[in-house]
This record gives sequence, structure tokens and C-alpha cells, in this order.
Amino acid sequence: MVLDARKGRILQAIVDDYVDRADPIASEWLASRYDFGCKSATVRNEMAEMSELGYLVQPHTSAGRIPTDRGYRYYVDRLMPRPSYEHLPTVSPMDEREAASSPIEDILQHTCRLLAGMTQYPSLATPPAGQSALVHQIVVTRATKARALVVVVLTNGEVEHRLVELPGRPTAQDVERAANFLTRTLAGKPLDDISRIQLPDAVAVLGSAGELVQPIFQAVLDVADALAEHRVFIEGASQILKQPEFHDVAKVEQLLSALEERSVLYQILSRSLLGDDVTVLIGSEGQVEAMRDCSIVTANYCIGNRVAGYIGIVGPTRMHYGRAVGAVGWMARNLSALLTHHSFG
Repeated sequence: MVLDARKGRILQAIVDDYVDRADPIASEWLASRYDFGCKSATVRNEMAEMSELGYLVQPHTSAGRIPTDRGYRYYVDRLMPRPSYEHLPTVSPMDEREAASSPIEDILQHTCRLLAGMTQYPSLATPPAGQSALVHQIVVTRATKARALVVVVLTNGEVEHRLVELPGRPTAQDVERAANFLTRTLAGKPLDDISRIQLPDAVAVLGSAGELVQPIFQAVLDVADALAEHRVFIEGASQILKQPEFHDVAKVEQLLSALEERSVLYQILSRSLLGDDVTVLIGSEGQVEAMRDCSIVTANYCIGNRVAGYIGIVGPTRMHYGRAVGAVGWMARNLSALLTHHSFG
């Protein structure tokens, strides 16, 4: 349903003022601050009608009104001013030179810290999806006579390593030959296909060095399994304590527990729409009961031309949506540029 122009202006004023004040908004307050071209009684009647339509609710009999999830949704879709950056704190994103020498985890954590500082809400990000990465190279270095460090380099710039036990007392040349054999076999293969690959008979090809291939290959499989798990980086979780909605200890504990459920957070973040748009999930739209009083603003980031992961914030439904959408969109574009340069130079 499309509200008429006056109802839309009143709803916009209620959302804007409630976000700033955190107190229910009364018709007398609105009439004294805005020119709606009508008297306070008319504003009160309009508010009553929007309550019946589900856009507003009166938390207490003698109180003013606050937006419902439906009211916030209408505001975000139809009334919210175009996102801008003028009210955001000045930040210093990691430059491309610094990013090129940093692990992807460090880039993500740095970006999340900046986003949490910009918005004053907890920020979340998923690492580049393992299934979208290809094996680039496998490097094996002897750590001791019987152990070696296996380094798996992926095309998305991510680097994983594992320590493995090697049979016998192989020479450095044998270790290098086994690593090169696996690189030739696995390079260019998607990480999520590794477990289905049938390796050639390494012993027939390499002789005794072939016996090293299986334990090294198992390390690569361990990397693939680990990256298949849903991981989420979180920064600024304590920011939620600054919001008056979460002064209730039980509510805070419930929310913080939800933030520890990484698989749930991953599912919420991954509902981000494809393309450059920022997705806003309000209250019950997130489909997580413990986060019923929260909104999630999320966007995808890319490496090259493919979607690699997601970044966003979580805060109360009484959120400054314009600033949040602007900040998340800006950081998603910045992260895409950094990781694309990190991966392709």
C-alpha cells in the first residue's frame, strides 16, 4: 500500500526523530517541529490511521508512537534520503600497497574495525568463499626431519598452511618433487572439487618420493574442509551495549549468543542481493528470534568479477538507515578493490 503524501511525510518525521531521540513521538511534538499543513489533532488522526495500517505502534497508552518493522520497511524503500557520507567519521582504509602484503584475514578485520567505528554498530564479514577459489600452488618446506609445513596458495589470495608428518626421512629434493607433483595435478582445480580428484599413481611417477604425496594431499584436503565451514569475522560487538534498546541484560545475552552462531550469521549475510545494491533486513525479516529487535545491513564484495563474500552491520531496528546503507556500500566497494588488487596485482 502506498501512503498519501502527508502520511508519508509524517512517517518520515517519526522515523527520523525516533532514531535521534529513542523516545516515542507524540503528535504535539511533530506539530511543533514540522509544517504538515494541518493542526495537531489532524496529525494525531493520521498517526492513528497509520497504527491501524501497521506502520506505527503505541508502546504505552499515554505514550507517543514508534515505527513498526513495516513502518521501517516503508521508510527504507520509499522515504529514506539517498545515502551520503558527509556525516560519517573520516577513516583511512588500508591502501593497496599495504593490502598486497597482508593476509586476507587482516584485510577483513581491518575493514570490519573501520566499519564498526564509522557506524557505531557491530560489523560482520565473511571471508572469500572457499568453493569459489582455485588452487594456485602447493609449497612444502621441511620443518624437521620427520615433519613438513604444507602451504596452500589459492587464487583468491588466501594462504593456508598445515604441519604434516612425513614417512621415513625424505630428502629436501624428494619433498620438492612431491609438492611439484601435487601442484601440477591440482593447480586450477576448484577447492571444493579436491576431494573428488583421483590422484595418479605417485610412486610409479616419482619412485620413493611418491610416498610423500598422500600425507601432503591430506593436508590440502584438511584446508578444503576448513574453508568450507562458514566463518564470520565480527568487530565491535560491544557497540550494541550503547543502544538503549539493549540495556536489558537478558536481551543483550540473547543477542550476543546469537552473534556467536556463525552459521546463522553467515546465512543472514548471504541473503545480500547480487549487484551493487545494499540489502536491509529489518526485525523479523532476518528470521532469527534472538535478533528480532535488530536490523542487518549487508552487501556483497567481489574479487574481480565474481561475488566472493559479504560484509555488513547489525544494530537496533531504530537505526540511522541512510548512514548505515551508505557506510556498508562504501566499505564493500573499497574491500572489493583491495582484494581484487591483492589477488591479481
